[in-house]
Amino acid sequence: MGNDYFFNLLMMLIIAGLSLYKRMWRSLPEVKSLFSVWWWILCFQIAQKGS
Repeated sequence: MGNDYFFNLLMMLIIAGLSLYKRMWRSLPEVKSLFSVWWWILCFQIAQKGS
């Protein structure tokens, strides 16, 4: 059950992050790259906790 919870949480975060990313697409390139780095670190940490 724990794995399902983390998977659902990860999916919700990915969906929320993608919509945020689309909004920020018109912003500065620096902001985009910074957000990308932060996003993948966050996803990786959640995946590590889930396993």
